[in-house]
Amino acid sequence: MVGNSPAFAEEGKEGLRYNQVQWKAAHNSYHQKTDMLTQLRDWQIRSIEFDFHVSKGKVRLQEKAPAGDFLVFHGATDDYSNCHLLSDCFGAVAAFHREQPDHEVITIFFDMKGVGEPGHTKADLYALMRKKLGSAIFTPGDLLAGCPDAQYLQEAVTRPDCGWPRLDELKGKIILVVSDGRDDIAKGYDLRKDLLFLVNKGGDSSKLHADLNIVFFNMAGPNPFLAEVKQAGLVSRSYWLNEKETYLKAKSLGANHLATDRIDPKEYPWANIEEQRH
Repeated sequence: MVGNSPAFAEEGKEGLRYNQVQWKAAHNSYHQKTDMLTQLRDWQIRSIEFDFHVSKGKVRLQEKAPAGDFLVFHGATDDYSNCHLLSDCFGAVAAFHREQPDHEVITIFFDMKGVGEPGHTKADLYALMRKKLGSAIFTPGDLLAGCPDAQYLQEAVTRPDCGWPRLDELKGKIILVVSDGRDDIAKGYDLRKDLLFLVNKGGDSSKLHADLNIVFFNMAGPNPFLAEVKQAGLVSRSYWLNEKETYLKAKSLGANHLATDRIDPKEYPWANIEEQRH
């Protein structure tokens, strides 16, 4: 498939684990001119990103998201989106899930602003996720449950008798990860109840084990920290990989999710993971 590669695996090894795979990731998927279904169905993208807000515009011309929903756009000066509301974006993912219920695991990264305002609380966000994505969501609690007696997520994915789920175990699943805005989700965070995985953002290697429940790391460009994350058995995302050189460098450092705006496989063949196996 174009969207993934067993780039970390030994030759011929079966049952790759989630952290042993690299994906071409769509940076700001909602901002692409190509709609979400095409990205998922035709271009086989399995790592996507949504930025969402409670409102946009100036006070007198302000648009506010309906209660229980969120507006999807990048920023005040650039509000184009191929799915206006978060419910629309989730609806596209859900439509693909119905078409291909045994699809390879999809990972959705979020940058969020305004979670906590009335009608737009963490509970409202989770209710929307459950309504649109339902039992397809693979939660932190699911990951922890895969390693009996583990107290922390890092223990659950690195203990010799445990580890990340294998891809065949994650068929039809959707993993939800928050990057910007994580503090609003971290309040009262409960591994067994929350839907979102938390991220450490930045390339500071001293933070690798600072929070033992962080198993995702998100950073700009081909940062050397990517190799440390890989070595630790955790999962990384590298973004702003819009040039062939930076994309391939991040790939060589071991980034799992290679986030680029250059997702058209015909126009940018260098971003096709299938052609980049170790």
